[in-house]
Amino acid sequence: MKKFIQMTLLTIVLNLISAFFVVNFTNEIPKSINPNDYSTSKYFFEIVVGVLFAPYIETWILYFGVKSSTSLFNRSNLLTVFVGALPLIFLHGLISLSKVVAIASGFFVQAHYLNNLLNENCSLKKTIQVVFLIHAINNALAYLAGYAFGKLEI
Repeated sequence: MKKFIQMTLLTIVLNLISAFFVVNFTNEIPKSINPNDYSTSKYFFEIVVGVLFAPYIETWILYFGVKSSTSLFNRSNLLTVFVGALPLIFLHGLISLSKVVAIASGFFVQAHYLNNLLNENCSLKKTIQVVFLIHAINNALAYLAGYAFGKLEI
């Protein structure tokens, strides 16, 4: 449990720091969620997709990336983690290059933790659940922050 909390906090902190640098160096402010622009059903749908569905699918992409790179770089955990996270980072790069900078560190942390769980011979079910939960918590906090800042008038 302690390692899970550490990895979750590390993911969140690294994403916040990265997002801070993206905003300061590119002047691109991440889109905040304006509750006035959403019907309840549209907002609910976006939350379900962004917090539950996408992290679940992305956890499987991360799993297959790490698992396949393990066979290529069986002696180097660093290369396994780096190459294993690249497919997921690339998918996010299709949306926005600055988003990649903001979220890549979080995916590296998740890939590292996933690789550790695999090396510890954790069950596939537990491995997917734990990494998914880290990802879902991170996304939920991002949505909550977007919702909160969307309500602020600056």
